[in-house]
Amino acid sequence: MKKIYSIFAILMMMTVALGFTSCSSDDDSKTIFYSMGFSSYSYHGSSMSEMEAEMEVVEDAFQEALGVNKNDFTMTGSSKSCDKDVVAKCKAAEASLSGRTFKSSFTFKVTNVNDNKAVYNFTK
Repeated sequence: MKKIYSIFAILMMMTVALGFTSCSSDDDSKTIFYSMGFSSYSYHGSSMSEMEAEMEVVEDAFQEALGVNKNDFTMTGSSKSCDKDVVAKCKAAEASLSGRTFKSSFTFKVTNVNDNKAVYNFTK
């Protein structure tokens, strides 16, 4: 029960803050809100600190690729162009994680909040 509470607390903290970045500006330029985080997570190890470290590695890779420091961020432009930019950057994050071995199985999801649409899923 403590593990579930800890995971829930970690996920809630990850979605609290807001970061900013930008993408191409079009005539349809507007602020697009995004949220990213684990939509599913199952840890197959025994150490809570190892589990948290694995989660942090994944989050850090996506935050670095997207140029943000939080799991909620915005981009400015059309929804279509910003989504394309997010997908390209997420593919770079996924590539940076390709050589790592995880003791967990998970899906990390990036969602366009304006459209309520998942733009990228990384499943390991």
